[in-house]
Amino acid sequence: MTIKKSLSLKILGCLISTQFLFSCDSDQVSAHKHQESGNRKSSDQATSKDTSDHWTVSQLTEKQIFTVIFSCLKKPYVGDFQSCQLQIKQGDKEISDAKVSIEGGMKMHGHGLPTSPKISSIDASGRYEIEGLEFSMPGDWVIGFRISANQQTDQTIFKLAI
Repeated sequence: MTIKKSLSLKILGCLISTQFLFSCDSDQVSAHKHQESGNRKSSDQATSKDTSDHWTVSQLTEKQIFTVIFSCLKKPYVGDFQSCQLQIKQGDKEISDAKVSIEGGMKMHGHGLPTSPKISSIDASGRYEIEGLEFSMPGDWVIGFRISANQQTDQTIFKLAI
């Protein structure tokens, strides 16, 4: 009887292990990736647009003073520095003279960004370049922007799954 139970447990263990190895949800053990839908919500207020060559997320700041459009040439990924920009608007007006700071990290892991990104104005159209933004591992990240312009300060936090 002990042999039958032991054999049954080994078979069950093998079946569970095989199921795990062939699971599509595990990017670490599966060589393929699922296609993501083009439009989806990445947080309560955010709208996202993901195309093959450009990725954009947009949302209002907490006090609804500014609209912040966070975009990258590619969907954020682990590894190299990201090529990303912000565009800031107040109503229909582009804000080109804002003071913008960036913070972020992985709440579940208790750490911040692995680099210290800098934000600088590109031109009068309210666009800002983000230099030095990098993600060190897959998982749930938050990127927050604090914006001061027109004697007002507000902030917004984007939630990213990388």
